[in-house]
Amino acid sequence: MFFLDTLQSILVAADAFHWFALGFGNLNLLVKPVTAPFDAPILEVIMALVEQTFFCWRLRVLHKSWWLPSSILLIAISGVVGGIASGIGGFKLGNLALLYTLKWQLSLSLAAMAVTDTLIAVAMTILVKIPRPSSIKYAFLPFTYKQLLRLRTGEMEQTDNVLTRIVRLTVETNTVTGTVAFTL
Repeated sequence: MFFLDTLQSILVAADAFHWFALGFGNLNLLVKPVTAPFDAPILEVIMALVEQTFFCWRLRVLHKSWWLPSSILLIAISGVVGGIASGIGGFKLGNLALLYTLKWQLSLSLAAMAVTDTLIAVAMTILVKIPRPSSIKYAFLPFTYKQLLRLRTGEMEQTDNVLTRIVRLTVETNTVTGTVAFTL
């Protein structure tokens, strides 16, 4: 993920340099898709698939069945197909002003990713709320959530409890990604 994110950052910077530094004052260069069709839709859906596959694996472990994570993963893969089709279409068009002609590809990609993230967030929220034995509750972490927030004893315990629940639900359920997907 770090490599892909770094690669995407470098390609976006190269696009920005091409459009705004080399092409300063030349408005025609703003519609040339230097690497934008690769770094925006294609790399984005690949990174999203990696993240969503991880959460599908967590769903598999918590839910102990294949049908839920497999269904969600199938929707995520359809989003990857839409993203790759958008990238290929962007390169074929050769003009970013014509991206509106790729409606079905962009719609498939964005809708599938939003639905996948939302399904993961809802399923993880429900599954995390199911009580588990305290012996395995934090077995995967060498520390507790309270130690992540602050190491204090007794000060503002109610606030710490609320923050702990917010952090736990956000990290364990993929809620942030699902919310951002639907707000865009």
